[in-house]
Amino acid sequence: MVYHSLVKCAPSAILLLAVTGMPACAGSIRIIDASFTFPQADQIRVVVTATSKDVPVGSYYTELQLLENEEIPQGFVVRNQRHVVPEKQEITVTGDRDNGPFDEDPREGTYARTFSVKGWKPGLYALRVSAHNRPATGPYVLDTRSFPFRITPERKLVEFDPKELEIPAKTVTIYKQQDVYACFPSLAQREGEDTLSTGFGTRTRRSHIDPTGGSKRMVSRDGGLTWAESTETFPLSQYRTKDGRLVRASARGWLYVNAEEKDRLVKEQRIVMDVRPGTVAYLSPDYYAQVSEDGGKTWKMEVIPGPEYVAGLMPFRDESSYVRTTEGVRLVAIYGHRKGVKEREVFILRSADDGKSWQFIPLLPEGPQGVDLNETALVETARGTVLAMARSETDGFLWQSTSTDGGLTWSRPERTELWGHPAHLLRLPDGRILCTYGYRKFPMGIRACVSSDHGRTWPAEKRYVLRADGSGSGGDLGYPITVRLSDGALFTIYYFNGNDNITHIAGTRWSLPE
Repeated sequence: MVYHSLVKCAPSAILLLAVTGMPACAGSIRIIDASFTFPQADQIRVVVTATSKDVPVGSYYTELQLLENEEIPQGFVVRNQRHVVPEKQEITVTGDRDNGPFDEDPREGTYARTFSVKGWKPGLYALRVSAHNRPATGPYVLDTRSFPFRITPERKLVEFDPKELEIPAKTVTIYKQQDVYACFPSLAQREGEDTLSTGFGTRTRRSHIDPTGGSKRMVSRDGGLTWAESTETFPLSQYRTKDGRLVRASARGWLYVNAEEKDRLVKEQRIVMDVRPGTVAYLSPDYYAQVSEDGGKTWKMEVIPGPEYVAGLMPFRDESSYVRTTEGVRLVAIYGHRKGVKEREVFILRSADDGKSWQFIPLLPEGPQGVDLNETALVETARGTVLAMARSETDGFLWQSTSTDGGLTWSRPERTELWGHPAHLLRLPDGRILCTYGYRKFPMGIRACVSSDHGRTWPAEKRYVLRADGSGSGGDLGYPITVRLSDGALFTIYYFNGNDNITHIAGTRWSLPE
């Protein structure tokens, strides 16, 4: 029997059966039909049909993600530290080829496989199916679909709608256009008003490196409910100095040069990536400071060389990474590599003189110590400490560190129980800390959590699901930013990807549950 309707069931332990991959660099594979059946009481069969425009569908990668139940079910094993995959796969790294020995459907472009769930514990699962171009080389291309289901305490298999996990909220689409990769929105709020401004990329390729395609700017005058294109901008409040100037600092990030420079850059131990024919990008080891004396219309920039041991530095958006403390200290979190070190780490740019000079401070003077930390959000707590929340590629969780001396020194980062990335931190009027973050495993979407003890703990009962309907190209979504509106409501902006695989800018207006 094919299940097309969604059946509500009582909550229970959560697991995930997923076929997934990494974010794509170009999009020319589309899943045009997908369904699953329960052929027997302890079996699930998935059928996916995909087409491609420029590259062949090479294989289907299956991954089992565990959400609440950490027990690895029968028939699956852990590979690459945190990936739970079928014990039997045609190709260990890329999965099952179309029409390979595990494909039960002989049609070209259609993949089918039956999985046994015999002995699995009752709980919530989701079958997320990806068709991708591996094992072929070149840009990574994929498309995905998710099919959640539940094993009830009575061992009955039923479908489940992940949107049941969402809290009541109003979701709006801000910008969505076919063949446009809209990504990485900013968010500024005019002081004392509910007027919001955002700028975001409108790229022609699904790429985090190639910015070809430009950008757009839009403004909302009703707290995020409606948006219109505009050239209007207003600076972040943390930029302002006592004398009316605006100051900011950050890493220079990717610089684009002729591909002939690649060998030289590699010899200098720079981080280099191919962008497009004839062009490569490398991470600059330098950072910069900017000053504006006309409200942000024009900026004067000074490039500051980074320490010799740095291979390259990357910025994070100022809405998350830039904080001005009550003592007037300015802190900006950036990240990058040391030469010869695999893992990335967090660095802090610190100014105690309103941006006239900046210190370069490694979060951990001794280096990353085997844990990769990168995009980091900062917030000053009600007791005057500064909390840093960092994204980790080591295990997917958020890691946090605290400074009690205005950013000069930091505690050793500790792993939180929040899985997802990257984070945005907002201190609420009552002193609680709100953390919003992207969630790139089932149910993919946007999540939030509240800490009532200055970020020391993040209780499970204070975690909320804003969006649970993400899908499409490998979970390429997130980067939320949240502001508080005049009526106490919250508005969170982010970029999102659904079943239509059109990456777009969206927002959610919501309130914390009582």
